[in-house]
Amino acid sequence: MPGKILIANATRTGSTADVADAIARRLCEAGLAADVLPVGGIVSLDGYDGAVLGSAVRYAGWLPEMIGSLEVNHLPLSALPVGFFTMHMLAGGNEPAAVAERAKYTEKARSIVKPIDGAFFEGMIDLSRLSFLDPLVVRLAKSPVGDSRDWQRITGWADALAPRFAA
Repeated sequence: MPGKILIANATRTGSTADVADAIARRLCEAGLAADVLPVGGIVSLDGYDGAVLGSAVRYAGWLPEMIGSLEVNHLPLSALPVGFFTMHMLAGGNEPAAVAERAKYTEKARSIVKPIDGAFFEGMIDLSRLSFLDPLVVRLAKSPVGDSRDWQRITGWADALAPRFAA
């Protein structure tokens, strides 16, 4: 029986959910079973052999609903292998300052649950999908607009993660 993996996501405009779906497809192709849920749809972790949790970044951290779910489910999650992925538009690249800035995005989450692996992926900002004030925040933060998701990198990370769940 293949391992069953929960892939939960917190998103504002759907970009993180799209990535969660892509990760699920790759895990299934690797012989695992996967359920993709918005973080608010998690009822129980019973029956899962692992989890992949992904969140968009707002105000330099994971979305509050994902942090809240980690706090509520920290005991069952601590008993499972868990991977984190983070969708962001700033602090790209491999320079030490960018790497340090990205680490801050998941600092709160990592204080609650220790992941077996984590990845940071550039996301997508579509101004037409944002709420009333968000375009102003995007301009003030000097965030790039458009789709910067690297699907090859995303699926490559999922491929590398799959054996860690199968073990």
